[in-house]
Amino acid sequence: MPDIPQGWATIDAAVIAVVGGGLMAMLGFVLRRLKRVKQDTETTVYHVANEHKDERGDPINLRDDNDEKHSETMDTLKQIQRVQVDQARDIGGIRQELRTLHENDAEHVRQQNRDRERLDRFEHTLPGAAVRRIVAETDEEPDE
Repeated sequence: MPDIPQGWATIDAAVIAVVGGGLMAMLGFVLRRLKRVKQDTETTVYHVANEHKDERGDPINLRDDNDEKHSETMDTLKQIQRVQVDQARDIGGIRQELRTLHENDAEHVRQQNRDRERLDRFEHTLPGAAVRRIVAETDEEPDE
């Protein structure tokens, strides 16, 4: 072995200790960071992994499952919208029928009022006994 001067051996030992200590500190940091990454990965897998199985017992792909359910939901919403369009059309038709009935009813009321006025004018042209006989037949009291 070659002779190493006494001062150099101390320096070599110090350099080895410093470098070794630095490497150990870095290794400790890297190991702690890797442990943290492993924990984060396990947590992510726990939250993302889908433990459901299909009818054959195979795991269900979460993304595919959600895409399929989204598609089914959108199809159902489109069906509901089509039904609502039909219902709105039906309601519009019912409203039109109600307007027609209201107009017809109003016309009947106007006609009834015209008939009453005409009947009142006619009754005033009859002699009193004839009016009393007509009123008695209809169970109404005369307006005198």
